[in-house]
Amino acid sequence: MMRIKNILTAVVFIVILGGFFALNRAITPPEISQSERRPLAKMPELSLGAIKDAKFMSGFEDFAADSFALREGFRTLRARAVYNLFMQTDKSGLYYGDSGAGKLEPIKESEYRKSAAKIRKMAGALDGLNVYYSVVPDKSYYSGRKLPGFELERAEAILAEELPGLTYIDISSALKGGDFYRSDLHWDQPQIKSVADALCEKMGAPLPKQSFYPTAAGEFFGVYAGQLALPMEPDIMTYCLPENTDNDAFTARYLNQRGEIEEGPVYDLKLFNGRDPYDIFLRGS
Repeated sequence: MMRIKNILTAVVFIVILGGFFALNRAITPPEISQSERRPLAKMPELSLGAIKDAKFMSGFEDFAADSFALREGFRTLRARAVYNLFMQTDKSGLYYGDSGAGKLEPIKESEYRKSAAKIRKMAGALDGLNVYYSVVPDKSYYSGRKLPGFELERAEAILAEELPGLTYIDISSALKGGDFYRSDLHWDQPQIKSVADALCEKMGAPLPKQSFYPTAAGEFFGVYAGQLALPMEPDIMTYCLPENTDNDAFTARYLNQRGEIEEGPVYDLKLFNGRDPYDIFLRGS
Protein backbone atom coordinates (compact mmCIF):
# COMPACT_ATOMS: atom_id res chain seq x y z
CA MET A 1 0.00 0.00 0.00
CA MET A 2 2.83 2.40 0.84
CA ARG A 3 4.45 1.70 -2.54
CA ILE A 4 1.15 2.38 -4.36
CA LYS A 5 0.70 5.59 -2.35
CA ASN A 6 4.18 6.80 -3.28
CA ILE A 7 3.57 5.99 -6.94
CA LEU A 8 0.24 7.85 -6.96
CA THR A 9 1.83 10.87 -5.25
CA ALA A 10 4.60 10.94 -7.84
CA VAL A 11 2.09 10.59 -10.72
CA VAL A 12 -0.12 13.42 -9.39
CA PHE A 13 2.96 15.64 -8.93
CA ILE A 14 4.18 14.91 -12.47
CA VAL A 15 0.70 15.51 -13.95
CA ILE A 16 0.35 18.87 -12.19
CA LEU A 17 3.90 19.95 -13.04
CA GLY A 18 3.61 18.72 -16.62
CA GLY A 19 0.18 20.28 -17.03
CA PHE A 20 1.39 23.70 -16.01
CA PHE A 21 4.46 23.31 -18.22
CA ALA A 22 2.21 22.48 -21.19
CA LEU A 23 -0.13 25.40 -20.44
CA ASN A 24 2.77 27.82 -20.16
CA ARG A 25 4.11 26.60 -23.50
CA ALA A 26 0.70 26.84 -25.17
CA ILE A 27 -0.39 30.21 -23.79
CA THR A 28 1.46 33.38 -24.80
CA PRO A 29 1.44 35.80 -21.83
CA PRO A 30 0.37 39.40 -22.52
CA GLU A 31 3.01 42.12 -22.61
CA ILE A 32 1.01 44.35 -20.25
CA SER A 33 -1.11 43.47 -17.22
CA GLN A 34 -4.23 45.58 -17.72
CA SER A 35 -5.44 44.88 -14.19
CA GLU A 36 -2.15 46.00 -12.61
CA ARG A 37 -1.42 48.68 -15.25
CA ARG A 38 2.20 47.70 -15.68
CA PRO A 39 4.36 45.91 -18.26
CA LEU A 40 5.06 42.28 -17.41
CA ALA A 41 8.63 40.97 -17.14
CA LYS A 42 10.09 39.49 -20.32
CA MET A 43 12.29 36.45 -20.78
CA PRO A 44 15.89 37.61 -20.11
CA GLU A 45 18.56 37.13 -22.74
CA LEU A 46 20.64 34.02 -22.11
CA SER A 47 24.38 34.68 -22.15
CA LEU A 48 27.46 33.51 -20.30
CA GLY A 49 27.90 36.91 -18.66
CA ALA A 50 24.27 37.01 -17.49
CA ILE A 51 24.68 33.55 -15.94
CA LYS A 52 27.94 34.50 -14.20
CA ASP A 53 26.57 37.63 -12.49
CA ALA A 54 23.20 35.93 -11.71
CA LYS A 55 21.24 38.47 -13.77
CA PHE A 56 19.70 35.71 -15.88
CA MET A 57 18.26 33.81 -12.91
CA SER A 58 17.02 37.00 -11.28
CA GLY A 59 15.34 38.06 -14.52
CA PHE A 60 13.97 34.57 -15.11
CA GLU A 61 12.35 34.52 -11.66
CA ASP A 62 10.54 37.78 -12.48
CA PHE A 63 9.52 36.43 -15.89
CA ALA A 64 8.23 33.16 -14.41
CA ALA A 65 6.20 34.98 -11.75
CA ASP A 66 4.62 37.27 -14.37
CA SER A 67 3.90 34.74 -17.10
CA PHE A 68 2.71 31.48 -15.56
CA ALA A 69 -0.70 30.11 -16.59
CA LEU A 70 -3.83 31.03 -14.57
CA ARG A 71 -1.87 33.82 -12.90
CA GLU A 72 -4.89 36.09 -12.28
CA GLY A 73 -6.82 33.26 -10.62
CA PHE A 74 -3.93 32.48 -8.29
CA ARG A 75 -3.57 36.19 -7.44
CA THR A 76 -7.24 36.26 -6.38
CA LEU A 77 -6.81 33.05 -4.38
CA ARG A 78 -3.83 34.53 -2.52
CA ALA A 79 -5.70 37.78 -1.80
CA ARG A 80 -8.70 35.89 -0.39
CA ALA A 81 -6.37 33.87 1.83
CA VAL A 82 -4.61 36.99 3.11
CA TYR A 83 -7.79 38.92 3.97
CA ASN A 84 -10.35 36.21 4.73
CA LEU A 85 -8.33 33.26 6.01
CA PHE A 86 -5.41 34.91 7.80
CA MET A 87 -7.41 38.10 8.61
CA GLN A 88 -4.51 40.42 7.77
CA THR A 89 -5.19 44.15 7.45
CA ASP A 90 -3.23 44.57 4.23
CA LYS A 91 -1.54 42.68 1.38
CA SER A 92 1.79 44.18 0.34
CA GLY A 93 0.57 47.55 1.62
CA LEU A 94 -2.88 47.31 -0.02
CA TYR A 95 -5.93 47.45 2.24
CA TYR A 96 -9.71 47.37 1.83
CA GLY A 97 -11.84 49.46 4.19
CA ASP A 98 -15.07 51.42 4.52
CA SER A 99 -14.07 53.87 1.77
CA GLY A 100 -12.87 51.13 -0.57
CA ALA A 101 -9.38 50.05 -1.52
CA GLY A 102 -6.21 51.97 -0.78
CA LYS A 103 -2.48 51.69 -0.34
CA LEU A 104 -0.27 52.33 2.67
CA GLU A 105 2.50 54.27 0.99
CA PRO A 106 4.94 56.57 2.81
CA ILE A 107 5.60 60.00 1.39
CA LYS A 108 8.45 60.17 -1.14
CA GLU A 109 10.18 63.43 -0.35
CA SER A 110 11.94 63.59 -3.74
CA GLU A 111 8.61 63.40 -5.58
CA TYR A 112 7.16 66.25 -3.53
CA ARG A 113 10.19 68.38 -4.33
CA LYS A 114 9.78 67.59 -8.04
CA SER A 115 6.13 68.67 -7.85
CA ALA A 116 7.17 71.85 -6.06
CA ALA A 117 9.62 72.64 -8.88
CA LYS A 118 6.75 72.39 -11.39
CA ILE A 119 4.59 74.65 -9.23
CA ARG A 120 7.43 77.21 -9.12
CA LYS A 121 7.62 77.10 -12.92
CA MET A 122 3.89 77.71 -13.21
CA ALA A 123 4.10 80.53 -10.66
CA GLY A 124 6.88 82.15 -12.68
CA ALA A 125 4.56 82.33 -15.67
CA LEU A 126 1.91 84.07 -13.55
CA ASP A 127 3.97 87.13 -12.64
CA GLY A 128 2.00 89.73 -10.70
CA LEU A 129 -0.74 87.35 -9.58
CA ASN A 130 -1.40 85.83 -6.19
CA VAL A 131 -0.46 82.14 -6.40
CA TYR A 132 -1.94 79.49 -4.11
CA TYR A 133 -1.24 75.79 -3.73
CA SER A 134 -2.81 72.91 -1.84
CA VAL A 135 -2.31 69.22 -0.99
CA VAL A 136 -4.88 66.51 -1.70
CA PRO A 137 -4.48 64.06 1.21
CA ASP A 138 -4.23 60.40 0.27
CA LYS A 139 -7.53 58.54 0.75
CA SER A 140 -5.94 56.45 3.53
CA TYR A 141 -6.05 59.68 5.58
CA TYR A 142 -9.85 59.24 5.69
CA SER A 143 -9.95 55.49 6.25
CA GLY A 144 -11.17 55.84 9.83
CA ARG A 145 -8.26 53.69 11.02
CA LYS A 146 -4.76 54.58 12.14
CA LEU A 147 -2.87 53.32 9.11
CA PRO A 148 0.85 53.93 8.49
CA GLY A 149 1.81 55.71 5.29
CA PHE A 150 0.64 59.17 4.23
CA GLU A 151 1.66 62.01 6.57
CA LEU A 152 -0.11 65.29 5.76
CA GLU A 153 1.99 67.33 8.20
CA ARG A 154 5.25 66.16 6.60
CA ALA A 155 3.94 66.88 3.09
CA GLU A 156 2.95 70.39 4.16
CA ALA A 157 6.38 71.00 5.72
CA ILE A 158 8.25 69.92 2.57
CA LEU A 159 6.15 72.15 0.31
CA ALA A 160 6.36 75.11 2.69
CA GLU A 161 10.17 74.84 2.46
CA GLU A 162 10.11 74.57 -1.35
CA LEU A 163 7.44 77.20 -2.04
CA PRO A 164 8.21 80.29 0.04
CA GLY A 165 6.06 83.28 -0.83
CA LEU A 166 3.15 81.17 -2.09
CA THR A 167 -0.03 80.81 -0.06
CA TYR A 168 -1.01 77.35 1.18
CA ILE A 169 -4.69 76.35 1.42
CA ASP A 170 -5.55 73.44 3.71
CA ILE A 171 -8.44 71.43 2.21
CA SER A 172 -8.12 68.32 4.39
CA SER A 173 -11.27 69.13 6.38
CA ALA A 174 -13.26 69.67 3.16
CA LEU A 175 -12.85 66.04 2.07
CA LYS A 176 -14.07 62.69 3.33
CA GLY A 177 -13.50 59.06 2.36
CA GLY A 178 -16.62 58.90 0.20
CA ASP A 179 -15.28 61.67 -2.06
CA PHE A 180 -12.78 59.20 -3.60
CA TYR A 181 -13.48 56.38 -6.06
CA ARG A 182 -13.72 53.10 -4.17
CA SER A 183 -11.28 51.28 -6.47
CA ASP A 184 -8.89 54.15 -7.17
CA LEU A 185 -6.73 56.78 -5.47
CA HIS A 186 -8.44 59.72 -7.21
CA TRP A 187 -11.45 61.68 -6.06
CA ASP A 188 -14.87 61.64 -7.70
CA GLN A 189 -15.28 65.10 -9.24
CA PRO A 190 -19.01 65.71 -8.56
CA GLN A 191 -18.37 65.06 -4.84
CA ILE A 192 -15.85 67.85 -4.30
CA LYS A 193 -17.89 71.07 -4.35
CA SER A 194 -16.84 71.51 -0.70
CA VAL A 195 -13.22 71.73 -1.88
CA ALA A 196 -14.07 74.38 -4.48
CA ASP A 197 -15.92 76.39 -1.84
CA ALA A 198 -12.95 76.14 0.56
CA LEU A 199 -10.51 77.32 -2.13
CA CYS A 200 -12.72 80.26 -3.13
CA GLU A 201 -13.19 81.31 0.50
CA LYS A 202 -9.44 81.30 1.19
CA MET A 203 -8.68 83.24 -2.01
CA GLY A 204 -11.38 85.82 -1.29
CA ALA A 205 -13.26 84.90 -4.45
CA PRO A 206 -17.06 84.74 -4.67
CA LEU A 207 -18.47 81.23 -4.48
CA PRO A 208 -19.30 79.86 -7.95
CA LYS A 209 -22.88 80.61 -8.94
CA GLN A 210 -22.75 78.66 -12.18
CA SER A 211 -24.17 75.15 -12.13
CA PHE A 212 -22.00 72.22 -13.14
CA TYR A 213 -23.59 69.01 -14.35
CA PRO A 214 -22.01 65.56 -13.95
CA THR A 215 -21.70 63.41 -17.09
CA ALA A 216 -20.80 59.73 -16.97
CA ALA A 217 -17.76 58.73 -19.03
CA GLY A 218 -18.39 55.03 -18.27
CA GLU A 219 -17.58 52.22 -15.87
CA PHE A 220 -13.98 51.60 -14.90
CA PHE A 221 -11.86 49.67 -12.42
CA GLY A 222 -9.31 51.80 -10.62
CA VAL A 223 -5.68 50.94 -10.08
CA TYR A 224 -6.30 49.34 -6.68
CA ALA A 225 -8.84 46.86 -8.08
CA GLY A 226 -6.17 45.18 -10.19
CA GLN A 227 -3.50 45.35 -7.51
CA LEU A 228 -5.75 43.84 -4.86
CA ALA A 229 -6.92 41.04 -7.20
CA LEU A 230 -10.25 40.84 -5.34
CA PRO A 231 -13.66 40.98 -7.06
CA MET A 232 -14.96 44.57 -6.88
CA GLU A 233 -17.87 46.50 -8.33
CA PRO A 234 -16.76 48.99 -11.01
CA ASP A 235 -16.78 52.71 -10.29
CA ILE A 236 -18.58 55.17 -12.57
CA MET A 237 -16.20 57.85 -13.82
CA THR A 238 -17.92 61.22 -14.05
CA TYR A 239 -16.84 64.68 -15.11
CA CYS A 240 -18.56 68.04 -14.70
CA LEU A 241 -19.31 70.65 -17.35
CA PRO A 242 -20.85 74.11 -16.89
CA GLU A 243 -24.40 74.41 -18.16
CA ASN A 244 -24.75 75.30 -21.85
CA THR A 245 -21.05 74.50 -22.48
CA ASP A 246 -19.73 71.68 -24.63
CA ASN A 247 -16.52 69.86 -23.84
CA ASP A 248 -14.41 71.46 -26.61
CA ALA A 249 -15.23 74.95 -25.32
CA PHE A 250 -14.31 74.11 -21.71
CA THR A 251 -10.54 74.71 -21.73
CA ALA A 252 -7.66 75.28 -19.33
CA ARG A 253 -3.96 76.10 -19.37
CA TYR A 254 -1.80 73.27 -18.07
CA LEU A 255 1.76 71.95 -17.94
CA ASN A 256 2.16 69.22 -20.56
CA GLN A 257 4.47 66.18 -20.47
CA ARG A 258 7.20 68.17 -22.24
CA GLY A 259 7.21 70.72 -19.43
CA GLU A 260 5.53 73.38 -21.59
CA ILE A 261 2.40 75.38 -20.79
CA GLU A 262 -0.39 74.91 -23.33
CA GLU A 263 -4.15 75.33 -23.58
CA GLY A 264 -6.66 72.62 -24.39
CA PRO A 265 -9.93 70.97 -23.29
CA VAL A 266 -10.10 70.12 -19.60
CA TYR A 267 -11.31 66.60 -20.49
CA ASP A 268 -9.70 64.48 -23.21
CA LEU A 269 -12.38 61.79 -23.50
CA LYS A 270 -10.38 59.76 -26.07
CA LEU A 271 -8.08 58.67 -23.23
CA PHE A 272 -10.86 56.97 -21.25
CA ASN A 273 -10.15 53.63 -22.95
CA GLY A 274 -6.38 53.85 -22.42
CA ARG A 275 -4.25 52.31 -19.68
CA ASP A 276 -5.46 54.79 -17.05
CA PRO A 277 -9.01 56.11 -17.66
CA TYR A 278 -8.34 58.99 -15.24
CA ASP A 279 -6.04 60.49 -17.89
CA ILE A 280 -9.13 62.19 -19.37
CA PHE A 281 -8.53 64.92 -16.75
CA LEU A 282 -5.93 67.26 -18.26
CA ARG A 283 -4.28 64.29 -20.05
CA GLY A 284 -2.91 62.67 -16.91
CA SER A 285 0.07 63.51 -14.74
